Amino acid sequence: MLRGLVLFLLIANLAFFTWTQGHLTRVLGIDPLGDREPGRVQQQVHPEAVQIQPQSPSSDQGGPLACLEAGPFSTAELEQAVTILKTSIDSHQWTVQTRDIPGRWILYMGRYPSREVMLRKAEELRRLDVTQVDEVRDIPELIFGLSLGDFQRLEAAEDALMHFNTNRVRSARIVQILPPGLAHTLRITAADAAIQTRITALRMALGARAFQACKTR
Repeated sequence: MLRGLVLFLLIANLAFFTWTQGHLTRVLGIDPLGDREPGRVQQQVHPEAVQIQPQSPSSDQGGPLACLEAGPFSTAELEQAVTILKTSIDSHQWTVQTRDIPGRWILYMGRYPSREVMLRKAEELRRLDVTQVDEVRDIPELIFGLSLGDFQRLEAAEDALMHFNTNRVRSARIVQILPPGLAHTLRITAADAAIQTRITALRMALGARAFQACKTR
């Protein structure tokens, strides 16, 4: 009786060992490795061809991200624009970009009593070989006047004035039409679909300088 039990255990252990080595898989239809990773790896076909693709830059809510900017705003206008933006977009989602803008000076002649007088003066200047003679139209206090040049540096305007003074054009003077200053832009570098929808609602409040696609600089 005891001898038979020992023989049975010996045969059972031998069968178990043979199964764990995979020799009985086809007979029993049971893989000793089951679904564990070593078994999966052995069943792969050309595993070296598998490549992990990077995730495309899109928001969690779907759709591509967009870079948007509004402006430019002067320093005085920036505070109001920021107040409007904060009503819809969290402060950490946008930044303020600031850059220097040069001033503008023109060589100005006038103001003449009427447009007719101004046009006669313009013809006279052209006969003196003055190549740039433009009517000033967009600055009310300078209407009925002529511009003989537009400059972004005061030194350049002064050099041009000296040239005219030595060439029989002596009544021109330098007029500053835009002081040097700062231009501010509101930028959202990664606007998802939800932010883009909220930005659209701000278009009327921001007017002509509402958010548009970022410009490359």
